[in-house]
Amino acid sequence: MTRLIILFAITIVTAPIVTFGQNKTYFGIEAAVTGDIYKINDNGGEIKKTPFISGLWGINIKQEITNKFFLETGLLRKYYSDGVNFKKISSTSTNNEFNAWFIPVRFGASINLKKNKIFMVPVIGYNFCINSNYGEVGGTGASGFVGESNGDKVTYSYTSNYNLAKTFSLLQTGIGIEFKLFKTASLSFYSNYYFGFKKINVLDITYSINNSNTQNAEAISKSNMTSFGVQVKYPISNFWAKSK
Repeated sequence: MTRLIILFAITIVTAPIVTFGQNKTYFGIEAAVTGDIYKINDNGGEIKKTPFISGLWGINIKQEITNKFFLETGLLRKYYSDGVNFKKISSTSTNNEFNAWFIPVRFGASINLKKNKIFMVPVIGYNFCINSNYGEVGGTGASGFVGESNGDKVTYSYTSNYNLAKTFSLLQTGIGIEFKLFKTASLSFYSNYYFGFKKINVLDITYSINNSNTQNAEAISKSNMTSFGVQVKYPISNFWAKSK
């Protein structure tokens, strides 16, 4: 499966030489802030479901199929965060737990909004993901206490297990706004939602509020997340077009 995904990505990159002719090929860089979403199972009902902020960055290759549709692949580095947040307490405990490589394959459209200078860009895609920290011994986590000025206090501890999946898959849907720069390059702002299928991290949580009975909870990540980011692209096909 891994070889097939990589082969397909390479095919997209090399396709302009053999298939798409006059359509442009773009090289780009991108970076995004992500919100890692966990499903909470909480006996005490006091843990708040909150996305944990992390990020991703990388490079991409965009190949136009027509002047309206394109394929895109690349290589992204994703940092995953986890933690615990309580309804009674405003502060949050977070950690960077593990990292992963993404190989995306995206299909998108460029919808002209204004004079071929501003475009709306919806995308759908598949991401093949590799857990860089798979196989490491043990897990990580945190413990301590947090409190408010009104006297509320939470004592907690949690451990994480990110050694669950060496590889995993994510479906992606998103939309962006693209601006043409200097008639060649482009600048895009986008938002995506990623949906996963495998458990990639599980937190075992214990906590006590105001020295009451200890409660047990579990937080599960399948890598569901949101992202808000930026891309800059330049048409590298201009180089070989000029050499003809």
